[in-house]
Amino acid sequence: MSPPSPVNKFVDTRRYSMQRLLSFHGYDEAPVINDSLLFQIPHFRQHFGRIVSVDQKTFELWSPNSSQNAYISGVVPKEFNMDLPPDLLQRRYDGHLGKFDYTVNPQMASFNHLWRGFILRPSVGHARRDVLPEYILVHDEWQSLSSNSSPHAGRLKVALCNALEARYDSLLSEMTLSFGVASIQPDFWDLRPSALPRTEVTALRKINLYENAVDQVVQIQRHLREMSAWMVMARIFMEEGKTWRPTVLRRQGVSPGNDDYLGVWINGCKEDPVLWLLSHGVPCFIAHEIAPTDFVSKTASMSTIPDFWRNTDALRLRREANGYDRIGLRDSVGPFTFNYVVLRPPFPPMSSESRRNSSAAAQGWNGPVEGWSVIPDLPDDYSDDGSDDIPLAPRPTPSNPDHAAPLLDYVPQPEGQRSWLRPPPVAPRPSGKWSSWKYDDGEKQVVEVGKQKSKTLSGQPYYDRIRGRRIYFTYRPSAPPELTSDVAIFGLPAPRVPYIGIGDRARAPSHWLYPVENPDRRDVGRIVHPPVAPSIPTPSVEAAPRPVPPLGGSGTRLPSEEPPVSLGSTSSRSPSPSVKMDVDPVPSPYLRSDAFSLNISWSALVDSFSLVSQGLGDAQILRVVRTVTESRQTVWFATTSDATADVLRTALASSPSLPTVNYAWATLEEYQQAVSISDHSWSPPLPSVRPPSPDARPLRNRGYRGPSRRSRSPSPYWRPAPPPRRDTTRAESSRRPRRFSPPRRYSPDRFSHRLRSHSPVPYRRASRHWSPEPSARSSVRWSRSPFRRPLTQSMSSSSHIDSGAPVSRDVSPFMSRPTSSLPTHPTIAYPVPPVLPTYTRPPSATLPTDVFPPPMFPGMPPTLPTEMPPLHPAQTQSSAAFAAAYYSQLAHYYLTAAATGQAVNTPAVAAPPTFPTLSPPSVEVSPPPPRALQD
Repeated sequence: MSPPSPVNKFVDTRRYSMQRLLSFHGYDEAPVINDSLLFQIPHFRQHFGRIVSVDQKTFELWSPNSSQNAYISGVVPKEFNMDLPPDLLQRRYDGHLGKFDYTVNPQMASFNHLWRGFILRPSVGHARRDVLPEYILVHDEWQSLSSNSSPHAGRLKVALCNALEARYDSLLSEMTLSFGVASIQPDFWDLRPSALPRTEVTALRKINLYENAVDQVVQIQRHLREMSAWMVMARIFMEEGKTWRPTVLRRQGVSPGNDDYLGVWINGCKEDPVLWLLSHGVPCFIAHEIAPTDFVSKTASMSTIPDFWRNTDALRLRREANGYDRIGLRDSVGPFTFNYVVLRPPFPPMSSESRRNSSAAAQGWNGPVEGWSVIPDLPDDYSDDGSDDIPLAPRPTPSNPDHAAPLLDYVPQPEGQRSWLRPPPVAPRPSGKWSSWKYDDGEKQVVEVGKQKSKTLSGQPYYDRIRGRRIYFTYRPSAPPELTSDVAIFGLPAPRVPYIGIGDRARAPSHWLYPVENPDRRDVGRIVHPPVAPSIPTPSVEAAPRPVPPLGGSGTRLPSEEPPVSLGSTSSRSPSPSVKMDVDPVPSPYLRSDAFSLNISWSALVDSFSLVSQGLGDAQILRVVRTVTESRQTVWFATTSDATADVLRTALASSPSLPTVNYAWATLEEYQQAVSISDHSWSPPLPSVRPPSPDARPLRNRGYRGPSRRSRSPSPYWRPAPPPRRDTTRAESSRRPRRFSPPRRYSPDRFSHRLRSHSPVPYRRASRHWSPEPSARSSVRWSRSPFRRPLTQSMSSSSHIDSGAPVSRDVSPFMSRPTSSLPTHPTIAYPVPPVLPTYTRPPSATLPTDVFPPPMFPGMPPTLPTEMPPLHPAQTQSSAAFAAAYYSQLAHYYLTAAATGQAVNTPAVAAPPTFPTLSPPSVEVSPPPPRALQD
C-alpha cells in the first residue's frame, strides 16, 4: 500500500459548490420609480444631481442636502423577502440580497423603518472595520484547512468570531438600556429591529465550508448594521425628547447632510418624517421623471447618463472590483448570462401635481445645477481576495442537490475570445404526458399550472424533454451570446429561477429547453463540436453597433467622403438646392449638420438641443430649422456670433444624442434658403441658468415686444417664481379672528375720502367746502380739516380781481412755495383790536425768505412782529372774510416763531370785547377770466 500523498497546506478552499448569481445581477435593470413628492421642501442652499435616460424616459435624480451619487433601486415589491433565499440558485456570491438590500443601497423612505437612513455606506464602514466588524469582508478572514479526508475544509479566523460576538453583545445591551425611548416614541420602540439569537453568532466557529460562512456571516452583519442605525436614532430621541418641531427647520432651511450615511429616497413619503431626517443630516434623494414641458437647468458637468448604476456605490459589486465574484468565477466556469429583461407593471397612478412637484425647479431652485461631486472611490484592498498563485481545492458537492440544476458547460477559448457554451445532446420526446408551467414575468419564477387552468394558457411554449414540462413564456426567450448552435435543433438554457409546483412546493429546476415538441429522429442524440475560434465574436471597437467617430471631430472632408446634401423634398414649393463642400467655409454664426436618418424624430432632436442650449451659458441659439429629403434630414442652426457657433459646434460634437453626426459652418445664403423650405422650426427659451453678474447687460432688442414668438419671450434675467412660504397658509391665517374690528369712519364726502391718498401731497383734488355761515354764501371758504389739507383761500368768481397776474391754485404761504407773483387783494379797513401783552425778540431773529416767503396780506413784515394781535373767536361773528385773513396771519406767525426757535408767551386772555358788525366792503369786480385760463 502506497503511503498517502503529502498534504498541501496552501490549497485554497474558498470554493462554491454550484453556480450562483453575480453580485451585480439585476442592477442594470430599469427600476420602477415613484416620482411623486407630496410637500414643499424648506429652502435649501445646494443642489447636486444627474440626468439619466433609460428606455425612452429621462429622469432627474437630485438631492437638496447630499453630494453623493446614490443608486436608486426603485419601489420594493411587496413579495420581496428580506431573508436569505432558500434556493441556492438565487443566492449571490457575496451573500447580499440584491438591489433591494437596505444595508447596501438607499431605499424608499418608510415611516416604519426611518432608522435605515442612518446605516453607513459599505465603503465608509469598510474603512472603519477595525471597530465595526459588520463591515469586514469574509474572504479576507477565511483560513483554509485542507486535508486528504476533507479537501474543502476551512474555518473563520478566531479574531472575526470574537469581534462579531462582542459587537452583538454591545448593541444588544445598549438597546436594552434605551428602554426610556418607549415613553417618548412608543411606535419607534415597538418597531425596533429584532435581534438574532446569540446561538447563531456563536455557531460561526463551527462552520467548515466557505460558502456557508459567507451566507451566515453576511446575514449576521446585516442585522448588526440595522441595530447600530436604530441606536443612532434612539440616542437622538433621548437627547431631544419631544422638543423638535418642523417649524424650526422651515425657518433655518436645509443644511448639508452627512454623506457617510446611506440616506433614503423621499418620493411618496409624508412631510414630517422627511423634515425630521433633513434636520438630522440624513441624505435625502429625489427622483423626477422629466416631461417634455419641464425645464431643467443643467451645467456642463451634468452629462446625460444611460443607466442608473454608473458612478454610484454599485460599482463595487461588479466582478472587476468584487473579490467574492472573482473567487466564484476563477475556475473557467463562465457566468450565466441568460436573463429575461421584463419590467414590472408601472406603479399605481399618481397625481400629476405631485409628480411635477418633485422637480428641482418646482421646489424653488433657480440656480446652476452641479453634478455629483462624491464619486465612490474603492480602497486598494477592497477587491484583494488573496488568491493569486494559490492552487484551488476541488469543487464541493452541493448541500441541496434537489434544487440545483446541472452546471452549464462553458468551454474555454484562446485568449481574447469569449467562452463557448456547449449544448447537451439533443433529447428525445418523453413517453409520458406534459405538465403545464408558466413563467411569471413579475415574480421571476416558473409556476406549475393545474389541468383546468392549463387550457387557458397563452404565449410561446418551450419544452423540457427531460422532465416532461411545457413552459409558456409571454416573450420569446433569447439565447445567451456564448451559444452559437442552432436553437431550433439544439435548444437553449432554461431560466435559472425558482420552480414552484402545486402546493407552493419547490421543484427541481429545468436545465435545457427546446422550441419544438417532437424532434426529428435524425437529430436525436446529436452533439455540437467546438467551433473555430474566429467564428465566436469578440467584443471590440470594430464590432461596435455604431462606427466610432474620428478623434478630430468634424473637420475638413474630401469630396468623396460625403454625398451631395439635398435640402427639402420634391414636394417643396421651391426647387431643392444642392450643397456640396470640399472644405468648411469661413466661420459664421450659422451651422449645419450632416444628413442623417429620419428614424430620429423632431421632438427627440428638440429635447437634445434644449439640453445642449441650457449648458452653453451666455452663448445663445436663435433658431433651429430642419430640412428633409426623401430619407434623410439636415438640421440648421442660427446663433448670435461666430464664437457662439464655435462653442455650440463643440457641444454638439460631444453630445451623446447624435454621436456620429458632424457639424460644419454654413453661410447666410444657405441658411436663408434652408429656412424657406424647412418643415420644422424651434427657438430655445432665453437663458435662465445662472443669475446675472454685476456687470451684465441685457441683450439687444429684447425690450421690443412685437407679434413674433421670439419677442414674447421673457427677459434675459427672468427667474421662476419662488415657492410659497409655508410658515402660515391662507387657510391657517383665516382661522385667526380679529379681536377688535376697526370702526367704520365716514367723511362728509365718502367717495373723495375713499380715494384720497394718505401721503402728504401738496396739491390735491378740490373737495367740497363748507362755510361758517350756512345761510349766507361767502366768497371766502376754508377747508374743513386744516391738518389733512393745506389751508387755502378760494376766491369766488364774484370777488375775483383780475390784475393780470397768473392765478395760483394753492396760495398757502407755509405748505408750499407760491408762484413768482401773487394776486393782489383789496385792502380792507377793520377796527383795531385791543392790545395784549407783548414780548421782545432779538433783533437778528429774521426768517429767511427762501424758506418761509412773505405773507400774502399787505402790511405783514417777513419777521416776527413786536405785537401779537389777540385771538378771540368772537371776531368770527362779524365777517367771514376778516376771520379767514386773521387766522391766516395767526398761522403764519406761529410757524415763523417755531422756525426761528423763539418761544411764544401766550398770556391769559381777558373777556372778548364786543365788536361792531361790519358790512362786507364794496369792491369793483372784473369779469371772470376765460374758461381756458381757469383750467
